[in-house]
Amino acid sequence: MKQHNNIPQLRFSEFEGEWEERPIKNIISDARLGGNYRNLEISKGLPLIKMGNIGRGKIILDKKYFLPENEEYNENDILKNGDFLFNTRNTLELVGKVAIWQDELPLALYNSNLLRITFNDEIESTNRFINYLFNTHSTIKSLRRFAIGTTSVAAIYSRDLYKLKVKYPYLPEQQKIAQFLTAVDKRIQLLTRKKEQLVLYKKGAMQKIFNREIHFKDENGKDFPEWEEKKAREIFYNHTNKNHDGELQILSSSQEKG
Repeated sequence: MKQHNNIPQLRFSEFEGEWEERPIKNIISDARLGGNYRNLEISKGLPLIKMGNIGRGKIILDKKYFLPENEEYNENDILKNGDFLFNTRNTLELVGKVAIWQDELPLALYNSNLLRITFNDEIESTNRFINYLFNTHSTIKSLRRFAIGTTSVAAIYSRDLYKLKVKYPYLPEQQKIAQFLTAVDKRIQLLTRKKEQLVLYKKGAMQKIFNREIHFKDENGKDFPEWEEKKAREIFYNHTNKNHDGELQILSSSQEKG
């Protein structure tokens, strides 16, 4: 049986047929670099989105940069909800990152290391599918072939990016894939927040336990005995082997009374 390279191995059952394969230039309707602006790490002024704010498929705002006050800017560099941003310059490992701007800030600009790409909306209408596509291992690997420079500073120029070949289905299948992966991402975010809350809860509980603000009871509902206070040398001992390879400290098996 003939193997079709443009038919995915995993697929929703309602779809069939081969995916299209074209150079990405054929599905781009516009691409524009941001402005070359001065920027400062201050918490005032107009925020500027830079290469460090682009993660693998998401915007990262752990570190923010701002235009100096009264600095002039081009209104065409203002980000709009749904903008697809491509990182053209970074380390060899990170160049080619992409993310969709989703109004993470009320107003922001993007700088000259980022390329805002607009796709033909008859082929890609929301940017979500292409965002996931650009974050697959195979696409990341292909993009690195176009990177020019060193390990620490590499660039992917538009003329080379346009040569990248991409495979994609018709819009209904794109939308189904994007909806499914978005739902998975939301689930991951929810679980991540729960984990962070549990870590904080554990940290607070440990502090209260070791400050003896929280007391536990035994299986009979009785309070455990009060904690004893001892010097460290009473519960630790040193053990050194005859070859003096190292020192082992072991906690003694001290049992609480009662």
